[in-house]
This record gives sequence, structure tokens and C-alpha cells, in this order.
Amino acid sequence: MKNLTPIICVDDDQNVLLSLKHQLMLRLENKVVVFCAESANEGLELVNDLRARNDKQIILVADIIMPDSDGLEFVKDAKRISPLLRAIVLSGFCDEVKCERMRLSGHLDAVLAKPWEEHELISHIELLISN
Repeated sequence: MKNLTPIICVDDDQNVLLSLKHQLMLRLENKVVVFCAESANEGLELVNDLRARNDKQIILVADIIMPDSDGLEFVKDAKRISPLLRAIVLSGFCDEVKCERMRLSGHLDAVLAKPWEEHELISHIELLISN
């Protein structure tokens, strides 16, 4: 059986998580397995679990503003656990300077505005899977 790339979606809005999971499973069903978390803490637990399973390629799709965490700090914490983790953040608002700094430092692979365009999200993820 082909190895599936784990994708962790983290957002405090269940509707966003359902939409992400639906889009990813519909468009990338033979390439990915999708996990969802409603908080940064749950997301970090999933990163730890996947790292313990020896999954090397993990993709994170996270909201930038969550009640329990700043999404950018969450990405940094996740990358401390799994340095090869790739990250996309979703935001209705983002400090553009801070996001660009994180992207240039290698912490972020992409920043997508909410509501995101499905084709844009899928093409970013396909690119990350292929690299």
C-alpha cells in the first residue's frame, strides 16, 4: 500500500475543519490522510503522535488566530517537534510583515486568506507532497 501523507488541519471552527477535510479527501484521496484538531494543543498532540510513528512528511494547515494560541507560534512549536513539517496558515487577518518573515525563515510554506480558494489550497498541498 502506498504511503499517505498526513495532513493536520487545526481550526477552532468545526465548519472550517469539515470543509477542509471534505476538500482534501475529495481531491487528494489517494495521497493523504487527514486529521483534524480544534485547538493548538490538540494539534501538537497529533504532531507528536505522527512523529512517534516516524512520519517524516507532515503537512499542517492551521488557522492563524485561535482562542488558545497564536497560529504562527503554534507553527513554530509544531516545527520544534517535527522539523521537516510543512505549514500553510489560513487567515481572515494576518500581520503581513510577521507572516512574510516566517515564510522567509522557512517556518511557513504559504499563507492563504479566508475564505480560501480550493484550487489554490490543493495546488499548494500537491506541491508540498511532491517536494
